[in-house]
Amino acid sequence: MSKFVKSSVWSIGANFFVRALSIVTYPFLVRYFLRSDISIFKSLQSFIFILVTVIPFGTNYLYISSTKENRLNRWNLVILVSIISTLILVFLFMFDKRIVNFFIRNEINSFLASLILILPFLSLVKSIALTQLTSNMDFKEISLALIIKQILLYSLIICVSLTNAKFSLLITILIFTEICEGLLLILFCYKQKLKIFPIKGKKVFPIDKISKKFLLFSGLDQIFIVLALQFPTIFVVIVMGPVLAPEFQLALYAINIPASLIAYQVSRVIFPYLSEKRDDEKMRNTLLRIEFIISILLIPILFTISFFSKEIVSLVFDKSWSNAMLAFTFLPIMVLASAINNPFSTIAAVKEKPYIQLAYSVCLLGGRILSIYIGFKLAGFIGALLLFISIDVLVRSLRLMIDIYLIKMKIIDFIKNIRYTLLYGLLLVSFSQLLMLMSNRKVVVFILSFLISSSIVFVIEKKRIFDNIKVIFQSFKNVSSI
Repeated sequence: MSKFVKSSVWSIGANFFVRALSIVTYPFLVRYFLRSDISIFKSLQSFIFILVTVIPFGTNYLYISSTKENRLNRWNLVILVSIISTLILVFLFMFDKRIVNFFIRNEINSFLASLILILPFLSLVKSIALTQLTSNMDFKEISLALIIKQILLYSLIICVSLTNAKFSLLITILIFTEICEGLLLILFCYKQKLKIFPIKGKKVFPIDKISKKFLLFSGLDQIFIVLALQFPTIFVVIVMGPVLAPEFQLALYAINIPASLIAYQVSRVIFPYLSEKRDDEKMRNTLLRIEFIISILLIPILFTISFFSKEIVSLVFDKSWSNAMLAFTFLPIMVLASAINNPFSTIAAVKEKPYIQLAYSVCLLGGRILSIYIGFKLAGFIGALLLFISIDVLVRSLRLMIDIYLIKMKIIDFIKNIRYTLLYGLLLVSFSQLLMLMSNRKVVVFILSFLISSSIVFVIEKKRIFDNIKVIFQSFKNVSSI
């Protein structure tokens, strides 16, 4: 098995394990901690993720994308930019107390405040170690550090929940486990003999045309896309308040699990294959087959989540979380649109048009922030939820149309390709609603709806389903040799 395949397996496995473990912990968080505690906890998790991404300011992606010969010349740039960003953040934390106070809920707790102040330094260490391990394709080590951190984090949360469920302990545990992950990543770097300090004899600030272009477009794109995905988790606390925000935060995180395990990982594997081929016709055929398989797999999963939203909320959360039930009912629409858009989003990178990715990231971030704020002001939680979904689907649809244009495909051809998967979704919804009028036994209704709809689609598309699966596996074999 090649290093690429091993890395993919470790990445997918760790992603599944971590997300599954977090869902198992949800009942303990909901039942033993205040909603305001949970909202700040989830916000701090997202904030740390943002810091790790923002601190290198795209120089890590420049380093990783460079050839092995050029990487040594760019490493000092990564270190220098990361240190400058860290110092700027520390300065902001020290002189603008609102940032620290937000995460300690204005409590007079010097210990907690000190922990928040070390986050930029912790993120600096993590970003440097992750850059080196990623460039060396050591995803096994990255995954192991993540798994160990999450096991420790959620085990301690369960213990604290059952003994002494305090907000200060929850935040302390989170930062403590982040420190443990940072130390593990540094240990793995030393084990692999990877450099984490500046290299003597190399330029301190080697900026060339490639570096400027990369930092201006691709580097900023990575920052904005992470902000678009993570900052709404923090922003909902500001807009909705710490009591209502968790119903949006936890539902949004949980509902993205199927897409992250299927669509995003498939895209990650297929990207090197598309980069190698760079032929419009081959890319069209490959991507259309991927879309077909992704939608066939995701539609029943997302339908199940939406159909049993009430039961899921009662089991994982609490019956009083009625707004979370609404989120689980409608968010699958957004997740499906995101999953369909995701494989095509690699085209701009393959076509070397980074400004498209940057514009998309900025629009997605702006759309999500404005939709939460305006929607909540107009119609409360349901207004923010529906406008958030609508704007998200709109931005991703526009991006999809641009990507389709880049490979010289007509929109009508794309719609024809997924027409039967769209029919599948419509059949599931239609049969479930029709059968619910005849019986209130949801499990029976669900099974019948699923069997009837799946049978119809399978009879119509049997040959195409098997053909597309064969092509996907062939693409995976081709990329396995990388």
